[in-house]
Amino acid sequence: MGIFSSICSGISAVCSSIGSIISTVAPALSVIAKPVLEIAKVVAEVVIGAVVQIVDGVAKALGLVPEEIESPDELGERALQHPEMKPEDYDSYGDYIKALEKADFDQEKFDNLSPDQRKAALAVGCGIEAKAISEKMEMNIPMDFFVASAKGKMDPKDVCGLLNSMKANGITDAGVFAQYTQGTLSPEGEQKLGPALADYEANGGKSIDSIQSDIDNKTLEKEAKTEG
Repeated sequence: MGIFSSICSGISAVCSSIGSIISTVAPALSVIAKPVLEIAKVVAEVVIGAVVQIVDGVAKALGLVPEEIESPDELGERALQHPEMKPEDYDSYGDYIKALEKADFDQEKFDNLSPDQRKAALAVGCGIEAKAISEKMEMNIPMDFFVASAKGKMDPKDVCGLLNSMKANGITDAGVFAQYTQGTLSPEGEQKLGPALADYEANGGKSIDSIQSDIDNKTLEKEAKTEG
């Protein structure tokens, strides 16, 4: 997965180092990147790599990231190069991303980032995209949702379909899906989520049984070890 699998090694000290790089340049962006770094502390690299791919794919499918911005680490570096541009100064995260695309960008500096600097940029870019998705969908979409999606080997199209089905069924917190796959969702929550999952499958989404099987069997991690 190349850069997508290298946000961090899963070691807290590494994440702290990356967080320090971000906070030194732009404290506001450190807050945005924090959920990504927190997740990276507790899941395998292959999972966080898949999470980044899903977030980026969904953001692009929703039209939130211009084609000119090729990757989340480029988006993050654009933000880090312009700490004077803050998300709260724009009407939406989508507008913020568009403004970053139009701002001056030092391509040479980006090309010569150190490994930790590139990981910091990737965490920021992924965080910005995740915020933009939540805002666009008018839902709370925690990183746990994207982790469950990644472990379930869902692709961006599946994730978009699931989010749309949950929203159509009055669910405003996508975190319930992560709780469902972990077996921690209350019976009342399962009753409310059930119609959304049924609609999602009826519209061609990956079957929930298959998603759960991939999560339970840690299929993604096993495939990564086989490839390695």
